[in-house]
Amino acid sequence: MKKAAKVVNNGPFVLGKLAGLKADEAFLDWATMSGWLIGYDAVRRDWSRKQMEALGIPMKVLPKIVKPWDVVGYLCAEEAAFMGLPSGIPIIAGAGDTMQSALASGLIEPGLGTDVAGTASIFAVAVPGMIEKISRTPGMMFATGTLDGSYFYWSMIRAGGLSLRWFRDNIAGRSGDSAFYAEMDELAGEVPPGANGILFYPYLQGAGPDLPGACGIFMGLYGSSDRSSMWRSMLEAIAFEYAQMIQVYRENGIPLKEIIGTEGGSKSHLWTQIKADILGGAYNIPTRSEGGLMADVAVAAYGVGDIGNLKETMQEWITFRGRFEPDPKNCKIYSRIFAERQAMLGSPLHDVFAGLERIRRMLGR
Repeated sequence: MKKAAKVVNNGPFVLGKLAGLKADEAFLDWATMSGWLIGYDAVRRDWSRKQMEALGIPMKVLPKIVKPWDVVGYLCAEEAAFMGLPSGIPIIAGAGDTMQSALASGLIEPGLGTDVAGTASIFAVAVPGMIEKISRTPGMMFATGTLDGSYFYWSMIRAGGLSLRWFRDNIAGRSGDSAFYAEMDELAGEVPPGANGILFYPYLQGAGPDLPGACGIFMGLYGSSDRSSMWRSMLEAIAFEYAQMIQVYRENGIPLKEIIGTEGGSKSHLWTQIKADILGGAYNIPTRSEGGLMADVAVAAYGVGDIGNLKETMQEWITFRGRFEPDPKNCKIYSRIFAERQAMLGSPLHDVFAGLERIRRMLGR
């Protein structure tokens, strides 16, 4: 740290290089800053001197904090020649990928939730500000949104969509076959809610700090069990993981009646209906699927004055092509299954995970 001039994230570093900025001109936008998790003041949207002193990090190595739409420089002649572009193009600070994805999906008002159904599934919920009980929940991370005055919590299932890909590639032997997902959805659609008693825990990449040693588990398999039931159990498992998160929000006064789904997983009608039934809220599919790219375009346009109001523009651009309402009958079934699933996640599975970890160590895995 003594030899460091400035510490920045990769995005601002690249933009700084494009603008030919020196170390003392290094910057970080207020949204990306909150990705540091510690060391920042969320209300002031600036560094926390108190925290930095406690951490032993000198303030001089920290970049200046800017707004996501600030012009931080202009494309320098050297980089312009290399890229084949004219020099002098304005460079906008931008914001973090999670923050921009949240903005592009419509996470603008408190109480809305977004499911980024990708390889690692991310669930984000807009809130009016920091809520201590939520912050103290393992796995819940507080972030400053792109827009002024916007905040959200986000949490992640490390092997969300990855669980489905793992089943396709490693179990079914259909590696790279994109048609596999639709085929399995069609078969799983004939399986009733509850997947014929099969439960899946999607911890193929581990879980949070409250579940040490966690690993992926199928439970409830019999000789009559088939791949369609196993597939449905995986779809349900991701939704049950989200249900744990939503329970925390609702217990802290965030009702979460509307959920917005994005990324590849939102293309599955079966999965979106399962999520609506398990989560007990309407599940909406945006018309556009560009993810954070649309927010990047809007922020850049606002930064150079091409649009006058960023929030209103995003509200105009974000429309929806599908809406899945929860089925009351299925909601009751899933509510009872969820209670049993959560009970098993207590001491019984803690002991199982600990035993499995001991076996892995014994085998050198």
